[in-house]
Amino acid sequence: MGNGTSVPSSSRIISLDQFRGYTVAGMMLVNFIGDFAAAHPVFKHHNTYFSYADTIMPAFHFAVGFALRLTLLKRL
Repeated sequence: MGNGTSVPSSSRIISLDQFRGYTVAGMMLVNFIGDFAAAHPVFKHHNTYFSYADTIMPAFHFAVGFALRLTLLKRL
């Protein structure tokens, strides 16, 4: 890029996209692997402790809420 041209900046937040991708991958992991008897208990929901599976839905809600706020602020 030595000719003085610049790359157009994107209005997307890359880290938010990465976090959403991580959350979707986590959803697939706990929803499909969690049903197998050989799966580690941390991939299943427990009433006695906070497992990895219990972190996925709050993370998804955070990502959706954050993106919704950014979208609404841009459109208002």
